Amino acid sequence: MKISVVYYSNTGNTRIIAEKIASLLGCSSIPVNIIKSDRKTKDRANYEKELFREAVDQCNSSYLVIIGTPTEFRKPQKKIMELISSLTVQKAAIFCTCYGMPGATLFDLESSLLRNNIPLVNKLCLNVGTEAYRYHRNIKEYRESITGEHLENATEFALATVRSDKTIELRLEGVCG
Repeated sequence: MKISVVYYSNTGNTRIIAEKIASLLGCSSIPVNIIKSDRKTKDRANYEKELFREAVDQCNSSYLVIIGTPTEFRKPQKKIMELISSLTVQKAAIFCTCYGMPGATLFDLESSLLRNNIPLVNKLCLNVGTEAYRYHRNIKEYRESITGEHLENATEFALATVRSDKTIELRLEGVCG
């Protein structure tokens, strides 16, 4: 059973979690983007488009795909939503990293999977900081660190995901956007 871990990361937090999950499961972690600070030239932007195409191809040759995204204004990253609409896999699991509240991130990911007839087997939200970062003047330099507890939660999530044969039904209530 081939497993892929695919992620979008702005500051590196989602990448760290994705790499932890991939190393536990003995598979590769696949980025769909370049970290913000590296996107300065047209060549790098073209490279990022190529990363995305490769991620879609690799995911579509997998049985299970684990998808990670940071929250962006309490929503999933647009590239991840685009990725999901391109997938034809048997099962998926989702995780997000957020500062403060995840908002509708997980719900939007679940809905997108449902629209594409991809069963969801597990989900995880990791709060890696506070929304106070918005008020810092040096936003580009701002980092919250991934803790041992985050890595432990990622480990439990990964192991539960590969052991699960049940799917999660889409929740339609209790979501604030």
